[in-house]
Amino acid sequence: MIVAGWVLRAALPGVSVHTPDEGVYASYATTLYRDGLGSVPGMLRTYNQTPELWVYPSPVRVGYLWILTGAMHLTQTANLEITTAVSAVFSGLSLVLLAWIAYRFFDPWVALVSLLFLAVSPLDLAIARRTWQEAVVACFALALVGAALAAMRQRSSPGWAVALLVLGGYALLIKETNSIVFALCALGLAVAWIARGRRRAACLLLGGAAATVVASATVLVATAGGIDELRAVYARLFVSGQATEYFRKYQTGGPMYYVKGLGILHPAPFLLGFVGCVLAILPERWARVLSADSERLRALRFTSVYVLGFSAVALLHTQKNLRFLSVIYAPAYLMAAALVQAIARGVALRLPRSRARVAVAVLGLSLVVLAGFDLQRFIRYFVAEGIPDLATPWFTKR
Repeated sequence: MIVAGWVLRAALPGVSVHTPDEGVYASYATTLYRDGLGSVPGMLRTYNQTPELWVYPSPVRVGYLWILTGAMHLTQTANLEITTAVSAVFSGLSLVLLAWIAYRFFDPWVALVSLLFLAVSPLDLAIARRTWQEAVVACFALALVGAALAAMRQRSSPGWAVALLVLGGYALLIKETNSIVFALCALGLAVAWIARGRRRAACLLLGGAAATVVASATVLVATAGGIDELRAVYARLFVSGQATEYFRKYQTGGPMYYVKGLGILHPAPFLLGFVGCVLAILPERWARVLSADSERLRALRFTSVYVLGFSAVALLHTQKNLRFLSVIYAPAYLMAAALVQAIARGVALRLPRSRARVAVAVLGLSLVVLAGFDLQRFIRYFVAEGIPDLATPWFTKR
């Protein structure tokens, strides 16, 4: 499944027309490639002094720009094709991370099914073809979830908790969204440790998380050459975007904004995933439908709280776009796969062996058929029709 996902991301047709934001990020990375990391203060100054640029992303997300610039240095090429390839590579890395997380903390069958969902996800495939931050953001978010799950199982060694802090520190420099991801993972791990009597470790973790935030802010201020330009950027970060016609027409809406968008693009996995999340946080006698193993059930509950917590923040936030949910794609697919496995297990226990084999085979075939429809949706909307964004109105107002 990992190989199939990588082949899809490498072989599917590219984008014929890139969005303005993609060109802006490629331009920032090209400046860093040409003039060095010390050019960030000048870019920020130019941005703040040019009102015409305020409708575009600012160069403040330096963690993402460093990755793009690194790819340019690695290939000795500076263009949109390279920056788009970064998205494809990080999308592929998310497949590897999901395989590791699902196999280690859940079950090989959960790994297989969740990888199928992610490999053919129209949402993730669309992101992998553009110079958007979401593929990188999603990969780091999945790494944070994996580090937190690994730290939950460790009895004394702080290795995975330290990894969580290090990954979180860099993730904060990539995009503001990662502050929510980092907070959910750190708080979720601390609560899990407190429940197991590790109060001192939980306090140390929360103190380390606070220190990580301070360290990331310090790095950002130093990179920007001071706090004044940063203050000006953040003061208008959301206001300038909300003033645009595109924001008002495509990136605002109530809770149904996400329900409609996910229902059009990837309905079955997200429906199964959210049902699995709700089951996992119910009292234990209900949650054990997903797994009778205590360690696995704790991992399922942590993942569910993460998915539902981020979803709640996204629903309440004024600005909406299906791209912003990229940090829960893989975890939601993991919960969907856990529910599929629970259904298959229930069928196998309640039917005679011969009938159970037929029923489980039909279930597996249904997943393959669903995957075919997912690929068809991607090709229809993003290749044939060339829809340029994951904003729900692009699909509901067609």
